[in-house]
Amino acid sequence: MDKFAIYLNSYILLKLAIYCGLLGSLFGLVGVSFLELELVSGLCLGLSAAWLPMANNTINYYKFENHLTDSKNMGITVLSLT
Repeated sequence: MDKFAIYLNSYILLKLAIYCGLLGSLFGLVGVSFLELELVSGLCLGLSAAWLPMANNTINYYKFENHLTDSKNMGITVLSLT
């Protein structure tokens, strides 16, 4: 394996989608004054909207398969996914 390889799993993709959406929102707010940033805002929000459902479905499937959705395991689930 290459020592510079980037491993992308569902959790990293979910964090990346959330950060991309946050960045798009911030660019949208600043884009009121600087119109060039509206395009960047739309691009970031579009990428976030495309990545969120895939990552969320995969993580929900992982929680279901490993029985992490029970009420007795809810604290463990919250701690492990944050």
